Parts: sequence; structure tokens; C-alpha cells
Amino acid sequence: MGHHTSPMTTSFWHQNLASAVAATGSTNFFPLLVRALRSAVSFDRPQAWLYHRHLPPQLVFHDIATQYMGLEVDLYLEGPYREDPFFQISLSAPVADLYRLSELIEGRLEESSYYASYYQRIHVVDELMLLIPISEDQTLNICLMRSEGELRFSDEDIGWLRDAASLVIAIVKQHVSRDQFMEAHVADQNMANHINRTLSSFGTSIVTTREQEVLQLTLQGYSTAVAAERMNISVETLRRHRKNIYQKLDLSSQADLFTLFLNVLRCGGGEDNTDPLIAYLS
Repeated sequence: MGHHTSPMTTSFWHQNLASAVAATGSTNFFPLLVRALRSAVSFDRPQAWLYHRHLPPQLVFHDIATQYMGLEVDLYLEGPYREDPFFQISLSAPVADLYRLSELIEGRLEESSYYASYYQRIHVVDELMLLIPISEDQTLNICLMRSEGELRFSDEDIGWLRDAASLVIAIVKQHVSRDQFMEAHVADQNMANHINRTLSSFGTSIVTTREQEVLQLTLQGYSTAVAAERMNISVETLRRHRKNIYQKLDLSSQADLFTLFLNVLRCGGGEDNTDPLIAYLS
């Protein structure tokens, strides 16, 4: 973007950041925060992910074109997220800071299984993450990308974002602490047992026993290939089971399945051995 410390850049940054601060706790917060960051540094496909130790990731904000959602989000949730260095560092005593993907794996991105199974397909040349721990088991991460055909983030870009990181992280923490965000997205830190109980009975009144196995492995984030191997079935058979599950639950994607499961969790399902979907759907 040029010189980030120019008076015009600084003025736009302050004005837009003030708008984001005023919107904390509202659905406008992330769009306004992204606008503020873009007034200083250019980037593509911004996303805010909530990572939880016991649950699949939640996409709480994005600016991704509809035609790319299946590849960039649904495919990610099918299992590659477990190998994502950003996901891994988020659950291993993380420090609030700005991280760069290539630095986390010391420049060996193209040699990683994460690159082979997912990253090379989304055509990203550089990616940064603002990591914000919000509890012992949860972090919220804001990802900023540069697409293939563009330049990588410059030293000046990185320097400006590092300088701004502590302020942005503090503002995001204010946003996620508001009741509206907590109720909509943040799981109780002590709900691991509740999650396991819900997982064990989720969908049992609707799907077959074999489909229930597929459902559990899917919700635990296993890739299609790994889930098929664990069940000793072919990938094609597993995909057929998954298609049947989606039809029976009236879903169209894995992201829809995760959303349904999280909604059932928040409604208190899974306290006994009955299918929590029964109470939720009624």
C-alpha cells in the first residue's frame, strides 16, 4: 500500500477503527474492523474463525465470494483444519500476536500434507493470522490472505500490523466478551462431557447405526479418507453414507451439519441417551 504512516492513512485508520469500536457486540463489528485494517494494508478473503479444543471450528465472519465457499470453507471443515498450523498453535498454549503461516512451518509449506490436501487448492500466496485467546480451550483468529498473482505481505505491511496488533486484539476481546457474541458462538469451558454425550446420541433417531459412525467421525473432524480407513470401508461408501445423512437431516454441506450440531449443544441436548435432535426439532 505504500507508506502506512502517511497522514491520510493514519486518519482513515483512526476513523474506521473508531467505527469498529462503536460496533463492538454487534453484527457490524467484523466488517467494520476489516474496513479499518484495509485502510492501511490490502488483503483478500478475510475470515474470523473460532477454534475450540472439543468442537469443529466455527466461521463467525468472512468476506469470501459464494462460489468459493465450498472449496475454501467446506473442504477445510472436512478434515484439513486438523493439520492447519494456525489451528494447531491456537490450541497449544497460544500467545496473542500476529502470526505468518510460512514462518510457523519455517518456509516448508509446500512440503506439508496440509498443503497437499488443501492449501494448494485455494491459491493463496501469503497468509497472516491475528490470534486472540478467549479462554483456556478457545481462540478467535482473524485471517488475512493474499491471493496468487499478488505480492506477498511486505516487511512494511508486517511491521504496521504488528504495531497495530495489541490494539486490535484488545478491541476484539471486548467484542467477544459481550453477551450477544458469547451466547451465539462461545461454548462453556466445562462442557467437554456434555459434548461427548451429545455426540454419542446425535442423530440416532434418524440415521442407521453405520451412518451414525460416519456422523460421529465427521463431527470429530476426520477427513473422508481417514474416516473410511477407520471404518474399514471405501471412500465411495463413506461418501454415500454421508450423502444419505445430509438428505435425512435436510442439510446441504458439512458446514450446515456443524451448525446444526452446535445449535443442538446450546439447547442443552444430550443429557440422557435419547437423540437430542428430537427435542431440538420439536
